[in-house]
Amino acid sequence: MAAHKLALTPGGPKRLEVRPPSLGRKSWDVLLDGTLLGRLETHDEAISGKSFPLPDGTTLTVRLEPVRNLFGSSHRLLVEVDGALLRDSPGHPVQIVKQGAAALWLVGGLLTIAGVVMGVLAARGASFDPGAAIGNAVEGCIYLVFARAASREKRWGLVAGLVLYVIDTIASLAALAAGGWIVRVAVITALVRAIIAHRELQRVDAASIAAVFR
Repeated sequence: MAAHKLALTPGGPKRLEVRPPSLGRKSWDVLLDGTLLGRLETHDEAISGKSFPLPDGTTLTVRLEPVRNLFGSSHRLLVEVDGALLRDSPGHPVQIVKQGAAALWLVGGLLTIAGVVMGVLAARGASFDPGAAIGNAVEGCIYLVFARAASREKRWGLVAGLVLYVIDTIASLAALAAGGWIVRVAVITALVRAIIAHRELQRVDAASIAAVFR
């Protein structure tokens, strides 16, 4: 597992690093500007969490939160400063929202590229329907609009993208192969998770603001 680099302030430099256990090391190491702040020596200690004082007088807390899902149980890393969850923290719901946006970027990009390529080949005499090429390109651009909105943490972009993708999936039922089904299910799952996470994102952001001004 790779080390996690985090910014202490939104948009700031990633001065904080949390290194997970690796070969020959069982601890979670916490570093600031390359200097070791401390360690979470055992898995149980990581679950319980540990706090470290920062030079500016704030308190950093690092912990693992157990998570249950359809595939079993896992853990997500939560990193807080004075009770405010850092947005770069892997356990922050904004990371799941970003995954949903990435799924829309991927779908939109592939459709747009496919439409452009089909259009070029049709213009050169290949047996491609120009109407289908234009349709793919337009649909791809629509997904890209939704992706941009989702990247800006607009819930409507995720919801609209999911609705359009489900409709497209239903319309393509007869033509879908096994591999196509896997991709479709993966994209739909990512979008559903992102929509659910967006609601949690609003709650977490409100709690973080309250923690700053308390």
